[in-house]
Amino acid sequence: MDDIFGAIDFLKEAAEPALRRFVRTHRGATYAEMRFEAVFSRTAVANDGEPRDSSESEAAAAGLTAHYAAGGEITGLGQTGIEIGRLARSHDKMLALLNAGLAEAFERAKADAREK
Repeated sequence: MDDIFGAIDFLKEAAEPALRRFVRTHRGATYAEMRFEAVFSRTAVANDGEPRDSSESEAAAAGLTAHYAAGGEITGLGQTGIEIGRLARSHDKMLALLNAGLAEAFERAKADAREK
């Protein structure tokens, strides 16, 4: 990918199957969700009309949610957020990071169900 915004197109196709696979392979998981954000920022500073400084930055992050059903009426909800940064340029690394984040959210969902 040339920039992190290419991750958006990739995730439009790859995220839903990955989320379904996560739910299918984790006992008690009933739902998984991902929200992805890519941001590009450009700033410039001038003093009395003379350019002094400029910068560009890009960032990517995801919010992940997992639901857990412990049986009966007891359910748990877990959420986590991850900074993806430049890993958004690599499909494999980004998916691995998202799976790790889903696992963390799922553990939080299980803990939430235990506390009820």
